[in-house]
Amino acid sequence: MLRSLVGSEMCIRDRGEGTVVPVTPASQEQHAHSGAGEGRVVTLTDAVTLGDLVDRVKKHLRLAHVRVALAFDRFGEAAVAGAPLDLSGEVRSVGICAGSGSSVLGGVKADVWLTGEMSHHEVLAANAAGTSVVLTDHSNTERGYLPVMADKLAELLRDEGHELPAFMISEVDADPLVVV
Repeated sequence: MLRSLVGSEMCIRDRGEGTVVPVTPASQEQHAHSGAGEGRVVTLTDAVTLGDLVDRVKKHLRLAHVRVALAFDRFGEAAVAGAPLDLSGEVRSVGICAGSGSSVLGGVKADVWLTGEMSHHEVLAANAAGTSVVLTDHSNTERGYLPVMADKLAELLRDEGHELPAFMISEVDADPLVVV
């Protein structure tokens, strides 16, 4: 399983089938690789529950907690202050962007947006447009890509005949925000 948030389509699909496309595809001049671009939209062949999606994301990113804001039109009755959240609704599409994703995901029609952080009003706008939001905190979405990047760099260097450096990834680095 890929460890990056942008690569999280694998954890979202979890052996299931579906399609993955960039939110903003890179132009051919920018990048020759097909599929390159900002963010991802994952469309699942078989729906999952929002609760299952949240559990997969938490496991994939090794997080005990994420923040969830439910779409008004799909989960409105459960989104009452102090009430337990009903995460049983179906999810067929997920917009994904590492870091602070609202500038990339804004306008993307998906059941769920998965990103690190968004402003209060950006979350409310997404919810009002029928999209639930899962926030993992900014650097949690980026940190997971480091092992993937190390592997990709090693492969590229090896393919070009270079001596491989030692890639060191911190095992103690953590997001500065902590839920207490």
